[in-house]
Amino acid sequence: MTPPARALSDRLRALHGAAAKAPPPQVQDSDGGFHVHRATLSALLRRGAVEIDRDLLPSGAVWLDTETTGLAGGTGTQVFLIGVVARSEQGFLLEQFVLRRLGAERAMLVALGERLRAATRLVTYNGQRFDWPLLETRFRLQRVPEPWEEPPHLDLLPIGRRLWRGLLGTARLSAIEAEIFGVFRDHDIPGAEIPGRYAAYLRTKNETLLNPILDHNRADLLTLLAVHAVDATIASAGGSPVTVDDAGYGRHLELLGRGEAAVSVYRRALAGTPDAAVRHRLVTRLCSLLRRAGRSDETLAIWLHEAERGLLPAPEALRRAASVAERVLGDRALASALVDRALRSLERRLVYLGTAGAAELALAQRLQQIRKRLTVARGEPGLGTRVAFPMGSRHSW
Repeated sequence: MTPPARALSDRLRALHGAAAKAPPPQVQDSDGGFHVHRATLSALLRRGAVEIDRDLLPSGAVWLDTETTGLAGGTGTQVFLIGVVARSEQGFLLEQFVLRRLGAERAMLVALGERLRAATRLVTYNGQRFDWPLLETRFRLQRVPEPWEEPPHLDLLPIGRRLWRGLLGTARLSAIEAEIFGVFRDHDIPGAEIPGRYAAYLRTKNETLLNPILDHNRADLLTLLAVHAVDATIASAGGSPVTVDDAGYGRHLELLGRGEAAVSVYRRALAGTPDAAVRHRLVTRLCSLLRRAGRSDETLAIWLHEAERGLLPAPEALRRAASVAERVLGDRALASALVDRALRSLERRLVYLGTAGAAELALAQRLQQIRKRLTVARGEPGLGTRVAFPMGSRHSW
């Protein structure tokens, strides 16, 4: 069973200490209204528990993260810092386009567009809904040609959700960074304070006000690279280098076309998962995958095993087994017997609970629908076994 994310982060804190940091970038270019800060990073980086190998990541990609004056979006939100990372001969090149004067936005966007135009893929985290639409708006408002008509965009947020939301309850990059990668930022500026600090910079031109924002942006870019490195490692059949949610990991393997690996992940997770909700997700994913692979006998056996084991509600597991017997295997006699077992099991459950909730009512309806189809198929009258609901219930069949 995968160890809890908190326990892993505690061990990583001891092993790795403070979060790895990029070297501070140097100001290389400036027209007075905007600066471009540049730093060269090694071809082999470490972000907590994650090794970032340049050669595992796509050569034409550019990784992008922005800092803005708000989260609302639209024409009133200014993008004042755009951080980008790309592969280079030495390793990675990190660049940060910083708007020092609002009137220089067009010049900065022209320079950014030239930088992005050579890329073959844009990689972000939630960039399809936030970063890139904001930049598109700024390009259009300033009448600067966009670098792509349709950006070849890889948004890593769906991957983050699959791999870690089941463990953390969130897919926020900061949570993944701390709880999964074991990176703990020292003196990081909260995101909510960034717009106010930038507004203070515009008033005072005090360059030290920008330094924490630059550090924050660099750290986000390094974590973005680390998330992509985890995905690239999994895609190369290397397995995940960090803790992942087994149900989501199996699904991710399915989407990568690695069905047998996904089956192994689901089976391993089921062996150590007593939680009914998690178990239901795992069994459902596993059986769906096996059914598509033409292994319906195994699907039937799994649902019957779950009904006997008792970690999932037996009536629901038996209903699933009956559905497989009827619709996939074409064994109406077996399906009928399983429906009868499920209805009896449901009746016992209702007696125990003393009331019929929405889930029980829905399950009873589904079972009776299967019973009706089977009865009609055999040309027999009646609906067979009926569910006796507790006294006072308005529902009966």
